[in-house]
Amino acid sequence: MIRDKKGRPKGEDHTTLSKVIKDAITGDLLGDGHLGVSSRASRTYNKAYLAFTFSTANLPLLLYLKNTIYVDLCTTTPPNPYPNPLP
Repeated sequence: MIRDKKGRPKGEDHTTLSKVIKDAITGDLLGDGHLGVSSRASRTYNKAYLAFTFSTANLPLLLYLKNTIYVDLCTTTPPNPYPNPLP
């Protein structure tokens, strides 16, 4: 997969999602997840995101999802648990 300088997937059309990804998104949304649209997105190219609240105890599961199921959709930015343990 080709990524830009910020680690975002580049040059691929993600309008068609596999059943595995759809099932994972559905499960996350039924849990603590939500979908949103970036307020900084232009009118012609909206950028949506999937976010969910998690604790440090759930970090291994989140990393598994990010690095296996959502690998083609996610950036390479590490997740930040809440409350953020970093200053």
